[in-house]
Amino acid sequence: MLLRIEKLYPWPLNISKHLTVMNMRYNVNAKTFVIVRALKKLLTFPLVKCGFININVPVIIGDPKRVIIGKNVMLYNSILNTHSGFIIIEDHVTVLPNSIIVTGTHNFSKKNNERRNDYPKSGRNICIRRGAWIGSGAIILGNVTIGENSVVGAGSVVTKDVDPYCIVVGNPAKTIKKLPDPTTKNE
Repeated sequence: MLLRIEKLYPWPLNISKHLTVMNMRYNVNAKTFVIVRALKKLLTFPLVKCGFININVPVIIGDPKRVIIGKNVMLYNSILNTHSGFIIIEDHVTVLPNSIIVTGTHNFSKKNNERRNDYPKSGRNICIRRGAWIGSGAIILGNVTIGENSVVGAGSVVTKDVDPYCIVVGNPAKTIKKLPDPTTKNE
């Protein structure tokens, strides 16, 4: 069973609406200002215990309705960009802190604001299959599928599909090991 993220997290950060308004008013450091303002708002919730602050809420840039999450998913503080497609995270997936999942891209032949505003509105979906493990600081770029029970190493940059039952590391991520597939019998 897959749930939309707003049912899983009652107050995800959706800052994209504010960014557009803020960019018109404060051209310099507008994004930083909005993120700090959003985090201050978050800290009014009872998250501070014993002097530690633990924010395990993903920051969603784009439409939160484009994030679909399965059961028993561990999604720590990460950035999810849904401007150019859906992000589907199936059951039993772990996404460790500071990971970035980005559906978007831009037309780099254009200049200035034209480049910033020229991105595909759909077609760059990311699907993270059942049981996958995404290491801390990994970056997953649009239009890829992370295979079932695969592992993406910490700090890796995924630009192509990852086969099921594989470990990938590096920039760009490359397969370094195949994991045993329990559905196939050893002969």
